[in-house]
Amino acid sequence: MAMRKIITSLAMLIPGIGILAQEVVLTHTAHAFSAERVNEMWLSDYVDPGEGGADRVWDLSGMQNKQAFQGVTGSSFGTDTENDFPESNIVFKELGNNYFFSLDERFMKGYGMISGSGNTVIHYDRPYVKMEYPFAYGDRIARDYSGKIRISSVEYPVEGTYEVEADGYGRLILPDGVQHAHTLRVKTTQSYTMHYDLPSQVEIVTYRWYSDRERYPLAVLLTTTTTTGDNTTLSHKAAYKDASQLERQSEMLSGPDQAEVTIYPNPAEEHLIIDYSVDVETDVIIELYDNSGKKVSTLVNRRMEPGIYTYLYHMEGLSLSKGTYFIRSVVGTRTATNSFVKL
Repeated sequence: MAMRKIITSLAMLIPGIGILAQEVVLTHTAHAFSAERVNEMWLSDYVDPGEGGADRVWDLSGMQNKQAFQGVTGSSFGTDTENDFPESNIVFKELGNNYFFSLDERFMKGYGMISGSGNTVIHYDRPYVKMEYPFAYGDRIARDYSGKIRISSVEYPVEGTYEVEADGYGRLILPDGVQHAHTLRVKTTQSYTMHYDLPSQVEIVTYRWYSDRERYPLAVLLTTTTTTGDNTTLSHKAAYKDASQLERQSEMLSGPDQAEVTIYPNPAEEHLIIDYSVDVETDVIIELYDNSGKKVSTLVNRRMEPGIYTYLYHMEGLSLSKGTYFIRSVVGTRTATNSFVKL
């Protein structure tokens, strides 16, 4: 692996050398889960993920949207489920389920999940590695994992294997004509045996496409194959980022003189999403003011590493009355003021 990375670095220094200079490398700073971030996507129709390899073109334009959803990342410390997953420091909430991870600068490890109803709980005593940083084309992880699944009040053992491989890079085509010239595809295969009544063999194959401009995947395709005795069933899930969200992220990267901050929805009723970018490590302060100029709350006050950030603000905690409010943002030496209407 070291030799491959050295060759890649040399290729970047020589004009005209092939596609190696276009590879995307997943890093902890730019792609790992991070607290106070929101991931917006559309559930969609499933399409063929295509082949892996170098300099590929993946046409996923047939992923027609069906339902918008959000994934929200937060710290697992201080939550009601902290004692259930003491090893984790990040919880990712998506489609009603909570997924628990341990994250540091080198690894993101999965320790289990709790369903929205609380009826199903999975806890891995030997976790799986969801990602190792840095991760680039040709990198691969393959290991075992094990744990227990509790359905209602009955526990069953779970053991299996997983493989994570960056199996391709190239151009990604999404619906509405959105294209990304430089993307990295990561293929994850999880295989495990679940001892529930009759033993079931389960295999989950997931494809995710990443770019160097987005923290979360641009598109996800997932196939689950379950075999119990002589019966085999297939199920599919698919999701992608739509053009409007990608456009918002792109706008945040422009404008050197003013802090680029986007807030939505506007008007807002229950929550507000604040997108902002940080070019270099610096202090970030985001404050909420009412229409008279009185500061209502400090939302963010910390030193931030370079990246694109999303802050999800729940307004019910301050019992804001309806009317116009202002968000003042200070990112290093740049400032911005955005107004929004509380319904």
